[in-house]
Amino acid sequence: MNLPSNPVALGSLARAAFEHAPEPFFLVRLSDGILEEMNPAATRMLGAASAASRGKRFASLFTEASSPEIERTLQELTRGASLIEDVPALLRQSGRVTQAATLRFCLIEPHTWALVILSSTAGVVFRLRRTRDCAVQLTALDPEAIPEWRLVLETLERLLTPPAIPTDADPWASCRAALDESARTETIWESRVALPLPSASMEQLWVRARPQRQHDDSVIWLGILRDIADASPAELQTRREHELLQSVMQTSVAAITVLDRSGRILLASPSAEAVLGLSPRSLLERTYNAPEWHITDLQGRPIPDEDLPFQRVLRQRGPVHNYVHAIEWPNGRRRILNICGDLVGQTNAAPETLVFSITDITEQKLAEESLRQSEERYRILLTALPDTILVLNREGVCLDFHQARAWGFSGAEREFRGRTCHEVFDAPLGGKVHAAVELVLATGQIQTLLGSVLWGGEQRLCEIRIVSWEAARALALVRDITEAKRAEQERIQLENRIQQAQKLESLTVLAGGVAHDFNNLLTAVLGYATLAQKAVGPHSEVAGLIGEIESAARRAAELTQQLLAYSGKGKFVVQPVHLSRLVHEMTLLLQPVISPNAQIHLELHPALPIIEADATQLRQVIMNLLTNASDALEGRAGNITLRTHTVTIEAAELPLFPINLQARPGEYVCLEVADNGCGMDEATQARIFDPFFTTKFTGRGLGMAATLGIVRGHRGIIRIRSTPGYGSTFQILFPLPPRAVPVPQPVTPAAPPWEGKGTILIAEDEIVVSQLTRRILERAGYRVLLASDGRAAVELFKQHQESIDLVLVDQTMPHLTGLQVCGEIHRLRPGIPVLLMSGYSEQETGAISNEGIVGFLGKPFDSGSLLVAIHRALQR
Repeated sequence: MNLPSNPVALGSLARAAFEHAPEPFFLVRLSDGILEEMNPAATRMLGAASAASRGKRFASLFTEASSPEIERTLQELTRGASLIEDVPALLRQSGRVTQAATLRFCLIEPHTWALVILSSTAGVVFRLRRTRDCAVQLTALDPEAIPEWRLVLETLERLLTPPAIPTDADPWASCRAALDESARTETIWESRVALPLPSASMEQLWVRARPQRQHDDSVIWLGILRDIADASPAELQTRREHELLQSVMQTSVAAITVLDRSGRILLASPSAEAVLGLSPRSLLERTYNAPEWHITDLQGRPIPDEDLPFQRVLRQRGPVHNYVHAIEWPNGRRRILNICGDLVGQTNAAPETLVFSITDITEQKLAEESLRQSEERYRILLTALPDTILVLNREGVCLDFHQARAWGFSGAEREFRGRTCHEVFDAPLGGKVHAAVELVLATGQIQTLLGSVLWGGEQRLCEIRIVSWEAARALALVRDITEAKRAEQERIQLENRIQQAQKLESLTVLAGGVAHDFNNLLTAVLGYATLAQKAVGPHSEVAGLIGEIESAARRAAELTQQLLAYSGKGKFVVQPVHLSRLVHEMTLLLQPVISPNAQIHLELHPALPIIEADATQLRQVIMNLLTNASDALEGRAGNITLRTHTVTIEAAELPLFPINLQARPGEYVCLEVADNGCGMDEATQARIFDPFFTTKFTGRGLGMAATLGIVRGHRGIIRIRSTPGYGSTFQILFPLPPRAVPVPQPVTPAAPPWEGKGTILIAEDEIVVSQLTRRILERAGYRVLLASDGRAAVELFKQHQESIDLVLVDQTMPHLTGLQVCGEIHRLRPGIPVLLMSGYSEQETGAISNEGIVGFLGKPFDSGSLLVAIHRALQR
């Protein structure tokens, strides 16, 4: 063996052989048998146990049967032996428990250890240098050992040098890439190579070397090149198994652990730290059920030891697959593990061990739980949705569906999968849905369709939304909107009723205000006309003119009464009324003004219940309806039918009476006037009750407005049914009274006294009315005190309360109303008579229910009506 004479070079050579030799080397101190150092091959042989082996007695690495023999061998070396060969031993702590074929003990001195190592190493120690231009120089440090190595080294040197022109089919490209990676990362280069040599005796080589970067940026490898072609099949198999085990242990994502029968961990892969929370070194000598791991099931409950995978494998003498439990790391972090394990049987060379593969499936379980919760939320959402959802492809075929619980096609659950849009929906809706699907898939824009679907045995209005979902797929969301549309229509009808009521209310306020102010003016006109008539005498030339003024004023008063009737504030004299008799009476009276071509038919109920109403106002209603029916015939021959009967209105029928928001369910007496005339369109029906609206060439347009006011004043209901060209029907419903009332006896008015005495306080804000009233009363002999508003009337009464005999007060005044003035005066002087006057009706003002009011004077009035009312009030 040609070795360097330089001790430093010789030491480097021995260190390279010691580090890269495939045989395990142990350096043991003879004085106490302590293991000082071992090479990587020995470390790989010991496996995980190697970490704790240095510093221990060498004999403790072996089984109890082998330890005594090893101790005796070490003693022989101590007594002078230099070499002892073929000592069998069985390792105690090893990943793969194997029988060491031979232990060879050699006594070495510090200056001879390099020679011993080199002489014991199979193969050749080499030095490989690669320059910056990647050229390779390969030198054997013992070139004479085997003559064939020169050719090997030359061939290897040539193949490791990159070719000038790289080719895709270069079998040595991967080997050179491994060499480049070793130089770049400064890690060990280890490869199995096959050389294209003429002789087949050395074509399979094993190479292992460590790189060292030089100051000129070149790289030098020192290592061993060994011929493995002559190795026995068993040795090759063992080596391959060992390399395979090491590769699996190093690269496995799962934690691989080896345990003995007592449950102690003998070996653990590097990935065990990421799975079990402890480094492989910390895992050794621990047991599978160490208290550092709090082992529980997925719900956090402790698991009995006999149910754990280790005990199961021992008990059933067979493998365990996919056993799942949770552990808590020493730092408190909780993980979920999937464990597979099996038993490695005992042989002559090795005891029985257990191998487990442990996978951390925490994230998988969390993802599964998240997916489960998501699917549960999705299921709950689908269950809560009122939609039926169809998954459709471009051809309109249903691939999947979700049926809403509340309803379903044809009234039952149906299987839609495989059906086309034309089969799921009736024509032509199916074609529209298919066209919408194609449009959505082409443009991505949502499409909405409305259509009728047979649902539960009836046609239902549905909204169908088509949205793009996945590639070449669309979702059709079918929702029953029948009830929603019905509710919307009812809302619109209610809004129309409210708008109509607001319009009528506005017109009512307007009509009532106009009538009130107009009555004040008419009071002055009639009053002064009466005074003028008396002043000039009956034979004066102007007496006739004054009479015409009175006549015009009274006709104007009738017009204001119609306005008050429309506003519901007209004068009502409520008494028991038999509606059938009143209709018969009015029909006879109005026969001359009805179209001669009209045939009147009476269908009057003879035993109709009595109602409480103002007969005069009802006559006005009958006249208006009858004349309108006659005008609707437009001079042509036709029929007019008047019916009376009773009817019960249920709460569900109230929407049929949109004009009357005060309608209540209950018993009603109905007057029905029907004709087969020209009829009315919807626009005309919407305005028929507006004041001054008329379809006639002549007329004031107050007839139907007054009718509405009269009916509302009686808390009645109006319903109209009319079709252009087919006539109209008006139904007027009056509520039945809760009890009968006595028929009032007529009162014959006394002659107006033109001479009177006493003091009268007049409270009136209209100057023209107050001055007229004062003049009439002073001419009749009364003393008059005037107040322009309610507050002034109370102050004036306080000053003259002892001398005042009567108070005449207007209901509508600033500051205080007439009734409020009455109350204040009666607190000052109880019992003094108060006469109330107003342009509104007595019922509207509330005078009937006020005990302090002795009489009511309606506007407009003439001097005679005023004096009669004053005389009656003073007589009480």
